[in-house]
Amino acid sequence: MLEKLKISGFENLSKKELTIIYNATEGKKIATGGLIIREGDKDQTFYLVLEGSIGIYKKTESDAMLLDTLKPGDWVGEIAMLRHTPRVASAVALKPSLLLAFTPQAFAALPEKLELHIQKELVGLASRRLERLQNLTVHNAEKMGRLSSYVDTISSKAAAECVQSDIVQDIVRKIPKLPRYAGDFATKLMDEKISMVEASESIKTDPSLTSIILKTVNSPYYGLREKIMDINRAAIFLGANQMYNIVMESGIKSVMPKTEEFISLQKHSYLVSVIAYEVSVVTDRRTASSVNCTIGLLHDVGKSVILLLKKQNPRMRPLLELLNHRQLGAHLLASWELPEKLCKPVRMHQHPEFTPPEKLPEDVRENLSVLHVAHCCADRLAGEDDAGMKDIYFDNYTAFLGQHTTGYAEFMEEKIIPRMEKNRQAYPQWARDLLDTRHKPA
Repeated sequence: MLEKLKISGFENLSKKELTIIYNATEGKKIATGGLIIREGDKDQTFYLVLEGSIGIYKKTESDAMLLDTLKPGDWVGEIAMLRHTPRVASAVALKPSLLLAFTPQAFAALPEKLELHIQKELVGLASRRLERLQNLTVHNAEKMGRLSSYVDTISSKAAAECVQSDIVQDIVRKIPKLPRYAGDFATKLMDEKISMVEASESIKTDPSLTSIILKTVNSPYYGLREKIMDINRAAIFLGANQMYNIVMESGIKSVMPKTEEFISLQKHSYLVSVIAYEVSVVTDRRTASSVNCTIGLLHDVGKSVILLLKKQNPRMRPLLELLNHRQLGAHLLASWELPEKLCKPVRMHQHPEFTPPEKLPEDVRENLSVLHVAHCCADRLAGEDDAGMKDIYFDNYTAFLGQHTTGYAEFMEEKIIPRMEKNRQAYPQWARDLLDTRHKPA
């Protein structure tokens, strides 16, 4: 039977040698759907396809991806044998098939000349298959990149047109301006020559900001047993970053509805902001921590606008759900005369969910990378149901930031949680409770 098949490398073998190979091996009949090789198994038997068709599948998070289809004369399972590693993929019969099984014992029993001949052919075959797989990976990455660009172009165009409509423009104009102290403070912190500590020192000289800090830190929001009556003591207790968060949160709250939905949204933004600060520190980007912290606080401001619109126009709720909150948020920030350095990351903050870091605009790449990592960590910490859908490129972004970790759990538990535990006294009570009740990976 072997002489009838077109088997690469067997063309120069004699009929006697082919007979030796055939007799030393075992024929296996496999029905349609029958499993030949299971990904991850340690068995190192390899096979020659005599009849039928074999599908090669690789596990994905949700399913199995077909990598290749083998025909009579093809080999399957040679990589595990050559590299002495577990199976890298599964093999399934796509229709009734006949295989020749080369167990390690059967292969070792062949004459040395035939064993070396087959091994040489399999090495070349494995090399070609790995190269083809690598090319397929690159090709798929390029397709994903083109798809991301296409989706971004279409959605951005539609969102921009929507935001520029007279109805939305009129609504945005009616939203109160961000208090001057918050806008000035945010603009000041965009200058990376000014540290958050230096900027926060200015709070102590402003009676209205001092009042905001003391009122907030002594509210049930923080749950302190003893009241803090002195701004210097408050600064020591909170730290510069938390003082800044309080000032900015106060400014945003003053122009947004005081509803349960909005409070929940603000908690999320606060958590992203806090983690963005910690990500900036652990990745040696402390000079950009104030910018990243601010982007974290403001990244979902467009959702706040939509909540406001729903409250004012309850009959339009289904239509308002279709608004692009990122474009809307960036437009609102621009109307508040905040710098483009804040507006652009807010407009683009979803991009890292479907785009690797190298595809992002260079001027906001680092800010968006920190924001994305912080957003993924915040969603996981808060137990969001769809958290796992957003972190496809999580490891790409931590690697870009210089942290070569594998997955959320390792990065969060080893890098971020220890710093958050150290600073926990400065967090509001709900954030401390979240740290205590978080799901800890096994």
